Amino acid sequence: MYYAGLDIHKDFIYATVLDNKGQVHQQGRFLTTEAAFGQFMGNLLPKKVRIVMESCGIWEDFYDLLQSKGYDVCLANPMRVKAIASAKLKDRQD
Repeated sequence: MYYAGLDIHKDFIYATVLDNKGQVHQQGRFLTTEAAFGQFMGNLLPKKVRIVMESCGIWEDFYDLLQSKGYDVCLANPMRVKAIASAKLKDRQD
């Protein structure tokens, strides 16, 4: 199983794909098009990837596209993601 985190912007997407051990499998930036996403994901089958993305900005169209392709897509609340990241930063300082 692979886990992909997508940071979606108007013109491009930052993505990181981790394997089941938490190791980075691939990372990059690509245009917000179906073709660019397909090229980035390469031969990773939709049934083997869980995708997480924030529910802000232009997420809806991309969410619908990914679901139609068979990907398991999870939405993250942007405020909670920010709070978790902040808490982890504070933990490192302690």
